[in-house]
Amino acid sequence: MKNLLLAILVFTTSMLSAQSENRHEVTLRLKNGDMIEAMVQLNPSQPWSDQKSITVFDKSLVDQARIKRKQKKKYKASKVEYFEIGGRRWESHKVMMPEGEYGGTLKGVPTPTFLEKVEEGAISVFKGYSYPPGIISGGEISYEDIYEDIKNNPNYFVIKHAGKKPKVKYINNINIEKWIKDAPGVYEKFEAGEYGNFKRKKGKKLGNFLKGQIENENPDLIIGIIIEYNEEMK
Repeated sequence: MKNLLLAILVFTTSMLSAQSENRHEVTLRLKNGDMIEAMVQLNPSQPWSDQKSITVFDKSLVDQARIKRKQKKKYKASKVEYFEIGGRRWESHKVMMPEGEYGGTLKGVPTPTFLEKVEEGAISVFKGYSYPPGIISGGEISYEDIYEDIKNNPNYFVIKHAGKKPKVKYINNINIEKWIKDAPGVYEKFEAGEYGNFKRKKGKKLGNFLKGQIENENPDLIIGIIIEYNEEMK
């Protein structure tokens, strides 16, 4: 009995310690222009759970072991412009999050979603996560395996800050060749295949298009090109 109580105490203590470690100071900017300084407790083991809303509490409660529901305030992504934590920034954008390898929640229309900005410049890059399925069948795969796969394979979205109303796009759906044409140095290297991409051939529109579709399956390649593009466009 004593061992059981000790185990429960150790488990509870470790859980509360983990919660405290995941508490951060956060700055929110609401779409009505209001700025809010508060604390937030994220869930790094399931980052998709923080994409639709953010729940904050007063800084004076940071050392409190448990934060009561009435002490918290939830803001939906539709009401928030962005929030920042320790130099990292999440922005609210309407996107349709792709399903993961094992399925998951996918709505037929874009919905406001918090995306973390991972590259800033003439083209900004954001990342977000697919949602796990509500039910899994069979015993070959566990929720732990699915969660790990989702965390290790984020989805990337991009915005080119040109024109009056730039729109966020899923990185797999863009034509990176067209997006970088206004950066001569990067475009020349791209056409020559110097980024590990396929070399482009003049007059071969269909062939070049198909090459682009294959390249879009490699977000690291596209992001690397975008980083150099942003450097040239500074």
